Amino acid sequence: CKWSGVFRNWGLVFIGNFAGALTTAVMMAVYWTYGFAAEETNPVGLVFATMGEARTVGYAEYGVAGFVTVFVRAMLCNWMVSTGVVGATMSSTVSGKVIAMWMPIMLFFYMVFEH
Repeated sequence: CKWSGVFRNWGLVFIGNFAGALTTAVMMAVYWTYGFAAEETNPVGLVFATMGEARTVGYAEYGVAGFVTVFVRAMLCNWMVSTGVVGATMSSTVSGKVIAMWMPIMLFFYMVFEH
């Protein structure tokens, strides 16, 4: 295991997650604004925008400590999701796969990890 490979994988994961988040944000914006054609603000879309802003900008007041917190929460999230994938791969029954996937992913949601 070379560190260059680790950093390469981290970079690819970051780019993939960023592209997915950006794509989701654009699609939700299109959905809530009728393709950016709506003249008035959709109340549900406004609530989602406010929640998203509070969850991201809220860490800025802590500076580097906020960035480290978000980074660690994202790592814990990826750990839980990966654990679910590995657990599902190890099981040979459908019910075992469902339980093995469900438990770590529910833990990720329950502990409010970032993704």
